[in-house]
Amino acid sequence: MIRRATPTQIWITNALAATLVAVWLYLDPRFEASVSWWNHQLSSADATHSIRDMGDWRWLVFRNRSVCVLAVLAAVSFLLMIGQLAFGFSKHRNTRNWILLTSLVCIWLGILMGWKDIAWFGKRKRMQHVLQQFEPIVADFHDQWPTRDGQHPIVGPFMAYPIDGPRTLILLTLPEFQNTDTTCGVIEGSKTQQIIRFELVGSESGDWIEWHPENSQPRDFISGLLEPYYLERSQKLTDNWHLVRYRIDAPGRPSL
Repeated sequence: MIRRATPTQIWITNALAATLVAVWLYLDPRFEASVSWWNHQLSSADATHSIRDMGDWRWLVFRNRSVCVLAVLAAVSFLLMIGQLAFGFSKHRNTRNWILLTSLVCIWLGILMGWKDIAWFGKRKRMQHVLQQFEPIVADFHDQWPTRDGQHPIVGPFMAYPIDGPRTLILLTLPEFQNTDTTCGVIEGSKTQQIIRFELVGSESGDWIEWHPENSQPRDFISGLLEPYYLERSQKLTDNWHLVRYRIDAPGRPSL
């Protein structure tokens, strides 16, 4: 004879699913990319952008399916718990179990409303462990910012734009750092200012890490390719380093 699960057991199952989602958000640098793909697919009238167009699409497919499984698990356990509270045995329809259900609702609402903050907090922690890999690059470019196309011992060959006073270095190969797959594809800076920006690519793509002198904070800027970047959020990592996210679809022009 199969024993019916109690509200407490259902609550534990649901809470474990919520905990798994929160930990996943914290640890997985590509979770946001998966969500962004779904948002694009749902909002675009002609969603021609296939998930196969994304770099590690197999992992994104795995993420998507896993999230669907967790969502079904959470929904079914919610319905079971509500059913037992509404129509089950009288011993289950008590204040304690209603409080358990309410706590679950609060947990999931917290995750749904704050998932971006959880993912951002996880990225901040990961970036704090790779900053030392970028320090020698900053020191070299502070000593001599490139004035034309060239090569650097760490970042490799690059193209510098614009020709008259480069501010953007497009790396022709992705630099490899020890004990991390975090890397960069573009470096922003100039001869006249100390700020150096690294656009992250790979698993951490979509954000920047920036070195700023004292009393300087991340802000809107226009790249050497005349592309405007509008500050969305930033987080101070150390005295000089910041984790930054920009958007490129804001109206108006940034102040430089």
